[in-house]
Amino acid sequence: MKKILAVLISLLVFAAPVMAAVEIENSIPDPGILPDSSLYGLKRGFENFEGIFKFSEAARAEFQVRLAEKRMSEANAMVGKGNQEKAQEMMQEYNTNMERANQEIENAIANGKNVTDVVARMTQKRESHMAVLQRVYDNAPEAAKAGLSNAIQNAKQSTERIMEHIEERVAIANQSQTQTQNQVDDGTGEQEMHTEQNEGNDTQNQGQNQNQANK
Repeated sequence: MKKILAVLISLLVFAAPVMAAVEIENSIPDPGILPDSSLYGLKRGFENFEGIFKFSEAARAEFQVRLAEKRMSEANAMVGKGNQEKAQEMMQEYNTNMERANQEIENAIANGKNVTDVVARMTQKRESHMAVLQRVYDNAPEAAKAGLSNAIQNAKQSTERIMEHIEERVAIANQSQTQTQNQVDDGTGEQEMHTEQNEGNDTQNQGQNQNQANK
């Protein structure tokens, strides 16, 4: 019985990292056509065309995050193929896409749009992004890690900074909306009170006029 338990425990211990790796693998899209392919330009052209039909700031923000995940996946694939130059290029483009997503959220907040749901979905992706970025670095050959280190570190810091900034801006916007709503509610209450006072004054005036007429 003890041997069976020991075997089961060993299986669970060794299975945990595998399950975690599978979860990380499933957290980013398949890279599809890679940057070193002659068809890669066509792929990027289709992405640009798709972006034309994202009409709201929230839709454009999520689209940019999706593009960032593609660039991250392509960087990981390029590391696997030993093409460190393309891997670094994709990491830089990842940063660009995340910055664009941040700008779209900023625009939405400035225009009074509710982006709480979008930010929640983006926040959920943070940990998977961090894990994949770390995996890109871990999978790189030792000779290439020095070149990739800055690009990946910049991507990590950029993602953390952007997400923290977005969450802060949303919190401020929500607080402002709450204060505005409270002011509106207070104004409505005061208006109702004034209305009741005016109605009472009208009733009193009508009673006085009636008394004068009777005299």
